[in-house]
Amino acid sequence: MELKVFTNKLINEAHAYLIIKNNKAVLIDTGCSSEEIIEYSLNNNIQITDVFLSHSHFDHLLGLNEIAKIFKDLKIYIGQADFKNVFSAKRNFSLSKKNPYVLEKSLNFIPLKNKQEIVSTLIGNVNYYLMGGHSKGTAFFKIEELLFVGDTLFLETLGFHNKRMPGCNIRKFNKSLIWIVNNSFGLTIYAGHRKAGFKIEDVLNNKDHQIYKENIIKIK
Repeated sequence: MELKVFTNKLINEAHAYLIIKNNKAVLIDTGCSSEEIIEYSLNNNIQITDVFLSHSHFDHLLGLNEIAKIFKDLKIYIGQADFKNVFSAKRNFSLSKKNPYVLEKSLNFIPLKNKQEIVSTLIGNVNYYLMGGHSKGTAFFKIEELLFVGDTLFLETLGFHNKRMPGCNIRKFNKSLIWIVNNSFGLTIYAGHRKAGFKIEDVLNNKDHQIYKENIIKIK
């Protein structure tokens, strides 16, 4: 299995993650890098079959319309509570950035309703966990030893929350952070922005990390 990271340096350094196996691939978020993703995939004879959206904010779904035009029958997974937001430039926050963008309703969406489930894809199983917090429908995804957590936790600090993130449920946000701490040992964590790929030990060993300063967990 191979992981390819695409980063949009113009918009929040948003990441898209392409996970490839035997020329089939799934995409975690689109990170506004549609042209680069399409070019890389076509040049390497890679067929993208599934897209998993960590949440509905515009910087994680920009370019998906264009990707879906190239890769037919694309399945798009997103948390049920965030589903309608992808069709509203106001609710996905692209309007406030003067860059309105919505997804086409004709795309093949599969809203995720259960708190935890396994999705079978051509590269293997994808475990998803509906967490909420950062957004109502925020979801984490685990593929083998890789854990994708969207905008909940970064290596250097906590993800976007409180007053910085309209619609954030701080109770669920904190609960999702504790879930990461308890369930990610031995995994590599991939966030929606900033450092792509780190260990939970890297976070816990930083006693100045916001996860301690906001008393999410206690210093031992």
